[in-house]
Amino acid sequence: MAVGIVGAQVTSGRIVDGAVTEGKIGALAVTEAKLAATVQDRIPYLAFSGAVDGEDLTGSIKVSVLDAAGVALAGRHLVRIWVSTTEYGATEPQIGLDLSGADSSAVVDTHKVGGHIVVQTDTDGEVDKVRIQVVGADTIYVMGEIGGRVYTGSVAITNPA
Repeated sequence: MAVGIVGAQVTSGRIVDGAVTEGKIGALAVTEAKLAATVQDRIPYLAFSGAVDGEDLTGSIKVSVLDAAGVALAGRHLVRIWVSTTEYGATEPQIGLDLSGADSSAVVDTHKVGGHIVVQTDTDGEVDKVRIQVVGADTIYVMGEIGGRVYTGSVAITNPA
């Protein structure tokens, strides 16, 4: 029994079209830009912006989840937040921290030590209006942890008197 392939003859034109060339390899090569675009939303980090709320020794801070390119990373994220009077410091019970003014973020867990909460962001990947209450005027550092990495920001809460 003879087997024949009709219309699939090997020709010089087909060989050239299927040949591996430098141009084809270059188009398929893994580049820094292609790699960054592929993984940037899988490497979240936290950014903080803070403000003094008024004359009652309170401040608020916004925690934003960003991707590796610095773009807001929409979606719900689990973030642990605590406050201290030192950068990357331990939680301090004299500093109050709550989400009473937060927009649609959900507190998952609060710890008995003041100023330590676990929160789920709202759908835009942010925790808005985290309220900070201090006993005396101070610079308050806010730490946040996402994916095992810790980030910090600060807000200076001063006594207006």
